Amino acid sequence: MTEKTLLSFKALSFDIYGTLIDWESGIYVAASPLLSRISPQIDTSKPSFFKRYQALEAKRQAETPTLPYGALLSGVYRDLHEQLCAETPLSTAEVEAFGNSVPIWPAFPDTKEALARLKNYYKPIVLSNVDKASFAGSLGKLGGSGTFDEVCTAEEIGSYKPDLKNFGYMLEKAAGLGVEKDEVLVTAQSL
Repeated sequence: MTEKTLLSFKALSFDIYGTLIDWESGIYVAASPLLSRISPQIDTSKPSFFKRYQALEAKRQAETPTLPYGALLSGVYRDLHEQLCAETPLSTAEVEAFGNSVPIWPAFPDTKEALARLKNYYKPIVLSNVDKASFAGSLGKLGGSGTFDEVCTAEEIGSYKPDLKNFGYMLEKAAGLGVEKDEVLVTAQSL
């Protein structure tokens, strides 16, 4: 078996959120109304918050694989409220704001430039757990229309990663671009 070089791949698959968009900062800022009401005795540092957040998000993704991501985020926010400060009020507007926060999450500073350079060598493909509307809200931060050759969202697939169905769907889309499965490099997952 010959070792593959980076330039032997024809397509790059991106998770987007956590890889190109700073989802941790976005979520943490969007959760600030809730975080401000939590008792000082509870650790609300980013690492502690995200340990709790990721467990709740994974649980909801497994239980409701066809739920649009914005609605899933709203559910996670309610779960966080229940766990951390159930004795405080929680408004529908606050829950909805968190659920609709994806478009305000910032891109990493080098994202646009890096994607533009990579597009010279590869077909960039999105494989993300968000819904179409949330991704559309982020697209301008990533370079706009034409940045990606394919966009595959959990909403259209009907499941959330790490379900293998999502990767199979993305590979089918890559095949439609003339790219074989061994020519697709899956880049990072929220790293």
